[in-house]
Amino acid sequence: MYYTKKNKYYFSKAFEIIKLDTSAINDIANDPEAIKIGLYITSVGGMLGFAKTNSFSMIIFGAFYSIFVLFLFTAIIHLLCGYTKDKKEFMAFARIIALGNLIDWLAIFPILNIFTTIWSGGIAIFALNNVYGINKSRAILVIITALFILLLFIGMILTGPLSFLLPDLLNIQQGQLEQISGNR
Repeated sequence: MYYTKKNKYYFSKAFEIIKLDTSAINDIANDPEAIKIGLYITSVGGMLGFAKTNSFSMIIFGAFYSIFVLFLFTAIIHLLCGYTKDKKEFMAFARIIALGNLIDWLAIFPILNIFTTIWSGGIAIFALNNVYGINKSRAILVIITALFILLLFIGMILTGPLSFLLPDLLNIQQGQLEQISGNR
């Protein structure tokens, strides 16, 4: 990615979103171009999260996985909010979360993972409040429910009936899977 004034603008907005700035959240929600840099930010965060595996294929997988989770999470949120809104609100929420994922770059420091996870939840609550217009207590309930559903879905993919696809998809060996999951 090359440096431009536009990219600098979006990175500054990402920092403002991390600081829960309502003005930045509203600006990005209404900026269709923001999704491009948001996907870049999200994919780099995913790559950094998988960097400790020391496997190029897993690092690349991290980029795609993080984008997949972004849109899956957004879809779950959209459904839980009654999907009375249209695609505009779906993408507005996705843009905010994507840029807010800049905080995931801190995943390179394992000790900060819990902080980034909790703070990402705060970003999602503010995004829900601003995009869907629901109050903060309902937003918290929606986020917790969405995370539970997301974890169940991801768990089913990675450990359930579809787990046989993962090693072939990534062309990785059993030893590498055990290293990633922490089982030795």
